[in-house]
Amino acid sequence: MGKELSFHRDLFFQLLLKRIDFWIDEEEKARFKEQNAIRIDLLDEDEYKLDEDDYFDVRSDIIKAVFAANNDFTKYLKDNFQAELSYRKNDLFPRKWMLDDRQIKNAIDRCSRFLPIMNALHNRNRDSRGEELKAMKAEADKIIGKRKVDTLKKDAVYISYFVGNAQFYADLKVRTDIPINTIKKYIQAFVKIDIIKKIHDSGSKGTLYADGWFQQLPDNKLRKFPFLIQTTEIMKGLRRLPALINSNN
Repeated sequence: MGKELSFHRDLFFQLLLKRIDFWIDEEEKARFKEQNAIRIDLLDEDEYKLDEDDYFDVRSDIIKAVFAANNDFTKYLKDNFQAELSYRKNDLFPRKWMLDDRQIKNAIDRCSRFLPIMNALHNRNRDSRGEELKAMKAEADKIIGKRKVDTLKKDAVYISYFVGNAQFYADLKVRTDIPINTIKKYIQAFVKIDIIKKIHDSGSKGTLYADGWFQQLPDNKLRKFPFLIQTTEIMKGLRRLPALINSNN
């Protein structure tokens, strides 16, 4: 967290603590007035103090109310700002067009595991080079044999594959802290939207998927591009994300 954000966080806490003290003071005045039936404005500040037990009762009520409100506010943030809360600096998603479309934004907020899973899939090999990519392709070739799928993208140097087997799901669970069955449901939904492509099901060896491709840039470096891009069909699919995930129950 940057210094500026840290400052705002500390300022927020300071303001909240001051507000809590104010609420406690106001409630103490109200309780004192109820107990004594006199005008508070005629008393000096130190004359309307409650006894120790009553004062602690006031503090307890205010703190409990603030705590409950904080829980409600936290839930509100989780329900309405899931994309912002789950974002990390190195993550590719969400893209601006996802947040600008209200239906897609709502779908992402409702499906809180969408962004962590998509980012984990994209980041797992985005920095792979040379021998790592050759090994990835060799693993895919073992599953698909002589089938050619690099035509998924004509300008691709490599297709970004992953094998959905027990080890893969166990690793993704560790990365995302999401249950394996939930990860599988999301990936099935991603296939229906066509942001993940199912290449071949080899049974016990696992299912071969592709989530993007590597393209060579003018400086000869390889860059990974996802299949999750802004197209009419993909946008339609993302709007249906909650229904697609629920259909896999």
